[in-house]
Amino acid sequence: MLGAGYALSKGVHIRADFMYRDWSVRTQAIIDLSLYILFYFPGIIGAAWACYKYAYKSWSIMERGMDTAWMPYMYPIKFALFVGFIFLLIQGISEVLKCVYAVKNRRWP
Repeated sequence: MLGAGYALSKGVHIRADFMYRDWSVRTQAIIDLSLYILFYFPGIIGAAWACYKYAYKSWSIMERGMDTAWMPYMYPIKFALFVGFIFLLIQGISEVLKCVYAVKNRRWP
């Protein structure tokens, strides 16, 4: 999860490219911008909020895994999931700015 923002910045996430590649840069940017606003940001914000509550509760009780004799701390792992969603949110803002640039200048930055 921590590397998902980096993967988004490099464009290695799966995309239905069979139609997308034939569109103009401006059309690609408008479609991407619309999808980021309608689906990406609400989903990431909702997931980040859920992870925050989950991580905060875990951190407040210093949760440990009870399944093994080792009993590792669980709250750093849960907090890392929240941080990963924050990285995705920040990278999403960057992608939106790239889309706005592409709409105005008809080329990708």
